[in-house]
Amino acid sequence: INCAGCHGLQGHGMIGPSLTGISRRKSKISLIHQVTDGKTPPMPKFQPSPQEMADLLSYLEEL
Repeated sequence: INCAGCHGLQGHGMIGPSLTGISRRKSKISLIHQVTDGKTPPMPKFQPSPQEMADLLSYLEEL
């Protein structure tokens, strides 16, 4: 997964929206679906491993 390409190195947004505070606005299930389903174009679908998804959720909680 390369989130920084669209969301910036610090998650502040570029092509994609800012991810700052996203874990306070969306549930973990919603975030997983966003990543795996690519619900909002131009977000592509990703298929991270369970460990990659857990790492991503932990990272998002830090933003």
